[in-house]
Amino acid sequence: MLADPTVVTYNSVATNLARINVQGRSSTSASADGALTLDVSHTVRSGRESSLVKLTHKKTTSDPLFPSQNRPYTMSVHLVMNRPFDQGYSDAEATLVYDALTAWLTNATNKGKIMGGES
Repeated sequence: MLADPTVVTYNSVATNLARINVQGRSSTSASADGALTLDVSHTVRSGRESSLVKLTHKKTTSDPLFPSQNRPYTMSVHLVMNRPFDQGYSDAEATLVYDALTAWLTNATNKGKIMGGES
């Protein structure tokens, strides 16, 4: 089980996310103000295991059509690992693929191109 609370650094600030829900192999953790939510889940179907990690950020800001009115906005980033269940890839081999992708995603040039809508 992940640490409770788990810590996520957002905008250079370490934020505690306390576990607020657990169901089977899924959990949700949230910051005290509800601005950050971390969902982690694992499912097995058709001989494959999918592991999902999703970070959601919520904020309230002015509506571009009605600047005097505020409205809530959310965005999320997902990482899904899908691999054969109990065969084919060891945890060490899956970690190599995971590390390769996360390193690619943290490269400033690649991150900028993704944010700019390039594919």
